[in-house]
Amino acid sequence: MLDEKDMRILDMLRENSRAPLKTIAREFGVSETAVKKRIEKLKKKGVIRKYTVEINEKVIGCAKSVACLDVANCEEAIAFIKTLPFVSSVFLASGSHNLIVEIEGPEGVIPRVFERLKKAKFVKKACNSTLVRRV
Repeated sequence: MLDEKDMRILDMLRENSRAPLKTIAREFGVSETAVKKRIEKLKKKGVIRKYTVEINEKVIGCAKSVACLDVANCEEAIAFIKTLPFVSSVFLASGSHNLIVEIEGPEGVIPRVFERLKKAKFVKKACNSTLVRRV
C-alpha cells in the first residue's frame, strides 16, 4: 500500500521524471537519502517501471490515434495487432469495444494502419479517433 508521501513523489515524477532528488527532498522537508530509499522501494515493488519522456508529436510530424475494436477472437486479434508497425499499445477493454489500440507514427501512416485493423477477419466493429492534445 502506498502512503501519501509515496503518492506525492509519484505525482512529482509524473510531472518531471528528471526531478532532482534534492528538489523532491526539499518539497517534503526530508533528506535526499530518504527520498532515494522511497523511490528505490517503489521501483522494487514494480510501482515505477521506467522513466520516460513525453514527446510533442506535432513538432516532429507524428500523430497519435486510438482504434476501438470489437473483435470476435481477442487472442488472434492481439497476436495480429502486435505485428503491425506503429502500434504502441494494446489494451483489453470492457464496454462496446473489447480492444483499444494506440497507434503512433507519421500522420499519413495512421489511416493505413487503421484500415488494416478494420479489414482484419476478426474485427466486427471499429472506430478511430486522433488524439489532438493532452489537456
